[in-house]
Amino acid sequence: MMPTPDPHRKALIAKIHIAKAQLGLDEETYRAMIERITGYPSTKDAATTSLINVVNELIGKGFRDTSGFRPSSRSEVRKIHAQWGELKRRGALDSPTRKALRVFCANRTGAAGAEKDPEHLTVAECRKVIEALKAWIERKSAP
Repeated sequence: MMPTPDPHRKALIAKIHIAKAQLGLDEETYRAMIERITGYPSTKDAATTSLINVVNELIGKGFRDTSGFRPSSRSEVRKIHAQWGELKRRGALDSPTRKALRVFCANRTGAAGAEKDPEHLTVAECRKVIEALKAWIERKSAP
């Protein structure tokens, strides 16, 4: 029976190749680093934990990993995320996840029981969500 492939492997290898390009590593330097960390001259045979170690090494060399959250180009969406973050810092959220934020947005815009990413809200819907978050923050600020 063949082992189940690790779903993170492909993403880690892609991240390593992006870092290689971002840092301008030549092939020889790159291969030497891969072999030093993983014990293999290629990422193909390396264990997932070794690939994580390679990514950490590349971050230490100055790789800026931007594959995670990227700020929205829309100011009203950034405001929603900032207010959600403020509630998280104050400990007001039972579930400070992105999924919980999407459910909150859906509930405030008439799509209860669903999820609605802030990025897909209209400007008017964003205003409703911003006002609801602002009121929540004010309630948490009251003595």
